[in-house]
Amino acid sequence: MLKLPLRLRALSSPPGSTMLASSFSSSSSSSILGLRNKNPSSLFFSSSRHFSNGALGNRVVFSSHFPRAVSLRCFASSTGFDRVQVQNPIVEMDGDEMTRIIWSMIKEKLIFPYLNLDVKYFDLGILNRDATDDNVTTESAEAALKYNVAIKCATITPDEARVKEFGLKSMWRSPNGTIRNILNGTVFREPILCRNIPRIVPGWKKPICIGRHAFGDQYRATDTVITGPGKLKMVFGYEHRLIDDMVAYAVKSEGGYVWACKNYDGDVQSDLLAQGFGSLGLMTSVLLSSDGKTLEAEAAHGTVTRHFRLHQKGQETSTNSIASIFAWTRGLEHRAKLDENERLLDFVHKLEAACIETVEAGKMTKDLAILIHGPKYVPFSLDV
Repeated sequence: MLKLPLRLRALSSPPGSTMLASSFSSSSSSSILGLRNKNPSSLFFSSSRHFSNGALGNRVVFSSHFPRAVSLRCFASSTGFDRVQVQNPIVEMDGDEMTRIIWSMIKEKLIFPYLNLDVKYFDLGILNRDATDDNVTTESAEAALKYNVAIKCATITPDEARVKEFGLKSMWRSPNGTIRNILNGTVFREPILCRNIPRIVPGWKKPICIGRHAFGDQYRATDTVITGPGKLKMVFGYEHRLIDDMVAYAVKSEGGYVWACKNYDGDVQSDLLAQGFGSLGLMTSVLLSSDGKTLEAEAAHGTVTRHFRLHQKGQETSTNSIASIFAWTRGLEHRAKLDENERLLDFVHKLEAACIETVEAGKMTKDLAILIHGPKYVPFSLDV
């Protein structure tokens, strides 16, 4: 796996706050984390090229002086630091391409230094899935049922071009589909709201949460054979609408509701919601089993192949990491609730707040900067 080291160093900052500068390189270098006091208020990163108030630069200064009391407090990296103890394991499902690189950085910078965590690791990268005849995907889902918490990186669903690219033995099915069919339940997707990110649908004042039935439908039709007469049971929610009527209502509404969809409709409409609220990089996605006990958290977007191609060439990218960070926080939040671990719950809430406040302070990746200022305003030179 290609590595994209992150170098952090302390800069001068106002009293009582910490400021971090970051630069990225595709060449090998040591990772240094400098903290100017024992209780800095936040730590956040994303991929290599950042924008500060619309200006592009190879370096960005992250201001950690936020007005909200819920900002993440980073714990000093010292031998005497008491990391948060997580009593029970979580299942990690690794992925592919640019998200795999970001995934590794999230673990190294934001998770493992602060948590004493037992991780049951499964590599769902396309090459390992091929090497195991995709058994690793089934094993990871069964482990999720055993430990009740899974955190998944974005993965490749191969088509004919991917089969040729990687020399695969077979056109393996979507790992998400396999996992969802084993776990059953409902996928809930909701936007991550930042006050300074404009909404393409300006009337959406409140969040809209998609509740997507994650079992069967088109994704399992090839496995279903109707051998004879039987009964079909359909259960409707509080208010049933045809999908075209519901889309029209959603666009005109101000938000503030849960939208229950069957599998394929939920797949399509969750992307519509993500773009309407700003970006696919600002949406959470969790699969909750029907008994409410098992949860799998993931980012709602793909593996960001275009950025990965640039990274392979040694070029800089600006890849939004927030949805991947929230995959970790939402999974760990469920672990905290199951274990009644208040300290872990406090940690994940502060990490989420730090991500949002960093964007609201004007530090963001290119996709978000374009939403605020438009493509002509941002002086970028890379087609990313």
